[in-house]
Amino acid sequence: MDDGSPYNVKILQKKSNYSFHKKDKADSAGYTMLELIVVVFLLGIFLVVSMPSFRQNVLYNPLKSSSRKVIGIVNKVRGEAKKQRKKQVLFLDFDNQKIWYSKAKNNTMDVAAETQNVYSFPENVRLAAVLTKDDVKKETGRFELWISGQGYAEESIIQLKDHLGNTISLFVSTFLPGIKARDGLSDVE
Repeated sequence: MDDGSPYNVKILQKKSNYSFHKKDKADSAGYTMLELIVVVFLLGIFLVVSMPSFRQNVLYNPLKSSSRKVIGIVNKVRGEAKKQRKKQVLFLDFDNQKIWYSKAKNNTMDVAAETQNVYSFPENVRLAAVLTKDDVKKETGRFELWISGQGYAEESIIQLKDHLGNTISLFVSTFLPGIKARDGLSDVE
């Protein structure tokens, strides 16, 4: 119905310039509530799905928990040796499945302190072996890992094994303070 009047053309132009999607610059600097709700919902689903797996593999895995405990004990013994500037001895008892440490007196162990700081391995985790750089492999009895007053230890590998046959090897370096943990059996390099 174009009758040529300018009035109809102006109305059409006004209608075509108006838009519901047009936003001011101040309104477009953020996320909508719907976007935020969707992101929070997706994060919630992700957490619900992943938490049982995380809990099983990290928090309640006795082999990994025991390896973290052994790493903590070795680091603590090294720290005590540095702090006191005295030799320490870390005892690994294969027969009783225990680990502990004590101060060394004139290259002999301090028997009175032997019963302190004892960690017993859980039933389904056992101390499997200790390997040294001198090709010594200890699997029974008691192994003594001497730590100097500077925190240096004999280079060795402590192997832990669980009831399913999984193994973790803990590498104790002579000069480096950290301990490397690897899955599986390893030899001293």
